Amino acid sequence: MEPFDVIHRANAEYLERLYQQYLTNPRTLDAQWLAFFKGFEFGYGGHAPAVVPAAGEGVAAPDPLTKDVYALVNAYRELGHGIARLDPLGHNRPSHPLLALEEFGVSLADLDHQVGKGGFLGPTDGTLRDLLEKLRLTYCQTLGVEYVEIDDKTQRIWLQQQMEPILNQPSLPPSRCRQILSRLATAEVFEHFLHTRYIGY
Repeated sequence: MEPFDVIHRANAEYLERLYQQYLTNPRTLDAQWLAFFKGFEFGYGGHAPAVVPAAGEGVAAPDPLTKDVYALVNAYRELGHGIARLDPLGHNRPSHPLLALEEFGVSLADLDHQVGKGGFLGPTDGTLRDLLEKLRLTYCQTLGVEYVEIDDKTQRIWLQQQMEPILNQPSLPPSRCRQILSRLATAEVFEHFLHTRYIGY
């Protein structure tokens, strides 16, 4: 088999499955696929874009709406916390210009088109409308997460695998919630102490 000639016969779902396999267990992939996805990530700042097959014999032309779905998902991973509902007084930022649909070549008219999951690990029905809803539930609610700048790729992937399948809404018993609140309060008090005791450091 000529290197990568399978790309021209594959469909987008197959390539997406391979990419998810690359994210979770890259050692199970052939060396050529590893090089392929590493090249995509290098060219897109650490995240692969939508992988779409080339049109040809036996392969339909890819839907142009799927072109930037990976970029959309990664934008919410990176910027979603900026519009999370964190202000108890309700003065939250309603939108972010870099999350506007127009930035990704789609519009409100495309909301009911099938675009796939774009690498999102949570459940969706495949439409742009549902994907956006699930991304907002995961990254823009009362729990904001900023993790894309973590240098360790393994840690970033682990966080995605913990958050996205449950839409970042863990079901915790009250005792665990109280324990988390106590640790957060302790960290806040300690940080305040450092800022007052060691001014300028």
